[in-house]
Amino acid sequence: MNLNKTDLERLHYIEGLLLLKGEFGRPDLAERYGISREKATLLIKSYEECCPGQMILDKKPKKPIYVSSKTCKPCLFESLEEAKKYIKADTIIHDIAHKNSHMK
Repeated sequence: MNLNKTDLERLHYIEGLLLLKGEFGRPDLAERYGISREKATLLIKSYEECCPGQMILDKKPKKPIYVSSKTCKPCLFESLEEAKKYIKADTIIHDIAHKNSHMK
């Protein structure tokens, strides 16, 4: 699999959500990164190829979501602690960028 740096960072975000929140949906990725739902679907497929068995598609809600499987564990991260640090830093950076975009 040949991923660019941006897509690899997005796969880390997916894994962080699975490990820390236990779920995510395509709209989470589309809204977070300003990408199309089609691109979000491609990222999800890339994550599934890279780290199989980490998530399950739950079609019960109105908007299907991906939930952590019972065997979900760090795949791209070294540890759960590293995932926590990544998500925290990513959230701070995203919030700052969001605030700056509204100041212009």
